[in-house]
Amino acid sequence: MDLSTLRQQNIHIVGATSAEGSAILDFLLDHGCECLTAHDVCAPREIHRHYRLTHLTQPVKAVNATIRRWKSAVTLCHADDYLKGIEHADLIFVTQAWFKYPPNFPKLPEVRQQGIPFRTITQLYFELFPGTIIGITGTNGKSTTTALVAQILEQEARLTGTFRVLHSGNERHVSQVLDQLEHCSPADVLVLEISNRQLIELDRAPHIATITNITPDHLDDHPSFADYVQIKTKMFRLQTPDDVAILNRDHELTRQIQSVVTAKRVLTYSFKGDPAAEAIYRDDHLWWRQPDGDFQPICHRSEFPLRGNHNIENALAAILTTKAFGARSEAIQSALQSFRGLPYRTEVVATLDGVEYINDVKSTTPAATIAALQSLSQPVILIAGGGGKGDLDYQPLAHQISQHVKALILLSGEGATAIAAAMAGLDTPLYYQQTLEQAILQAKTLAVAGDVVLLSPACPYFSSTFGASPRGGFTQLIEELQQNHA
Repeated sequence: MDLSTLRQQNIHIVGATSAEGSAILDFLLDHGCECLTAHDVCAPREIHRHYRLTHLTQPVKAVNATIRRWKSAVTLCHADDYLKGIEHADLIFVTQAWFKYPPNFPKLPEVRQQGIPFRTITQLYFELFPGTIIGITGTNGKSTTTALVAQILEQEARLTGTFRVLHSGNERHVSQVLDQLEHCSPADVLVLEISNRQLIELDRAPHIATITNITPDHLDDHPSFADYVQIKTKMFRLQTPDDVAILNRDHELTRQIQSVVTAKRVLTYSFKGDPAAEAIYRDDHLWWRQPDGDFQPICHRSEFPLRGNHNIENALAAILTTKAFGARSEAIQSALQSFRGLPYRTEVVATLDGVEYINDVKSTTPAATIAALQSLSQPVILIAGGGGKGDLDYQPLAHQISQHVKALILLSGEGATAIAAAMAGLDTPLYYQQTLEQAILQAKTLAVAGDVVLLSPACPYFSSTFGASPRGGFTQLIEELQQNHA
């Protein structure tokens, strides 16, 4: 697909106010596409509010300018007109989760069956970016690893001045970079976080493909866990012999990817210090194997600011990924030492009366919450639960809670019910609350100096119910608590 072809087509964009949909729409407008129809389920009067939900940091003036431009240059189909005329499209751009929304059925599957091609923003990146693409996937840790890889390569670019780094992902605080592609050269690098939903439509592979781990998640997106595993390993099967595959040697499912990898160069990393790996953690240091076979220390664990063994794994993945690109140890060490992590991942929000409040709202699987608990040495009051699926195994989490948590506060929902069932027979005090604010207030009454209040849901649909944004969730409530305390 090239821009000259796009300019000649009748293109429809589904989910126009989303982060992906709006980036695609703006990109097509910027490049002279005139026959554009944008679809969004919201009513016309709600378009500004819907747009703001996925563009949290964009100034109001910029939002208003974008919406004005759309209204003057694009056919907008809202509310009752949603998907109107889409059967006449030459090409349809969809967001990665289009199949999750009931308003898209049965219309979108019907037009696809008629032969109208679907494309995604991820496919646009692969088709239009001229340089090296690094793709990072995995159930947990992919956002942190992607951000760390980007920061290392940005440091390398500052040292050499020979290439540019672009970075995009699933997070609302990470901007899409379609508008920068035309300024890129073959020397540049694009670092992409790639979710399981983006992998479904993917038909090309990154030059360097990295996976963090595979654990049960998004099981409602796929017929079975086996199908989820197939999707997660897809980009490794699409690679060419000239590409590089980077795998977690400590996890059985990621280790097994070696049997389907098509790249000739396969590198592995191991937190457990497996000497067969190319990057390892050993003796409180992070190491990588040099071309002569000897291991070189990159940094001491104390120099890397993030807590938890899971973040050491993420760092090892980032070291190996950037080494595969050609980054020097100097750049890697500098970036590791200065990396401060991402919002909502074991993020320390405040300390009040000696109690640390940590926002880990992005931990929406049992495995992610286990990792968060294992990263803490203090007594923990855990806030978890909310909406979820009953097909996740919460027994391992219940075991960790019984060891690390002095009190568990569950917020109502199917996920909370599943966690409570797994906790049956264990001694950890269990409380129930209906709102996040009530849970925080109860945690405050239970906590004493030296404790940690940790929000780590372990359930996939917590944020949509209780809020994860700075202006509507845990962080804002703790800030208000801090102000009242002062």
